[in-house]
Amino acid sequence: MGVIFYGSNNKLNLERAYEYAIQYMGNNNTTHIKANTHPDFMFIQKSSDKVLISIDDARDINEFAFKKPVVALKKAIVIHNIEDLSISASNSLLKTLEEPPENVEFILTTRKLSSILPTVRSRCSKIKVTSPHKDYRNVREFVINNVNNIPEEICNRFIDYLENDKTLNASFVAENAENAFVFIEVAMQFLSYNQSTANARRILTLQELETMAHNTYPDEQNLLLSAMYIATRGM
Repeated sequence: MGVIFYGSNNKLNLERAYEYAIQYMGNNNTTHIKANTHPDFMFIQKSSDKVLISIDDARDINEFAFKKPVVALKKAIVIHNIEDLSISASNSLLKTLEEPPENVEFILTTRKLSSILPTVRSRCSKIKVTSPHKDYRNVREFVINNVNNIPEEICNRFIDYLENDKTLNASFVAENAENAFVFIEVAMQFLSYNQSTANARRILTLQELETMAHNTYPDEQNLLLSAMYIATRGM
């Protein structure tokens, strides 16, 4: 399984991908990851002289993925603008994406999820990346503008959590597990937009949510870990 960061802001997608890679591999690897010089980190994008990311590039990715880490305990592979993969390259990566080696993470970016082959999308968690907004007048407006198709009662509980520090207990999460991931995404957006907010207790609640949601939907672990990192990076 991998993770896809998607949104219209291509630069911000890539920033989130690097942040996730650093979190996954460990913050002590930051400088070399950002410089693309870490031996256990790989960055791939379409070359300026090529139309697509080729099958040869895909073979290099597969070869890198199955080598043991050199320095870090974990390895990360960022593929920027995954829609630039050729069909043959996508097919070459499918098996590795579905069953990656232990401690290897695929981190993909795209402007549009619809531009990616369904077989690639189905093998990854998806995280929508939105540009920061500073013009929300209150928490309710923020939540309403960032949450779709969630019952009003649950939406109000999220607002209480963000605005009034009202705790979300385990039973509430268990009863509404299908909305837990939406909540975590909205919460991390709010906290990243409002980094001055006193959020220590909220982060403890997110950790409780991580455990509950992970036990309920174990295939969503990558989304949860990313949410936790982005929510806490302002601390």
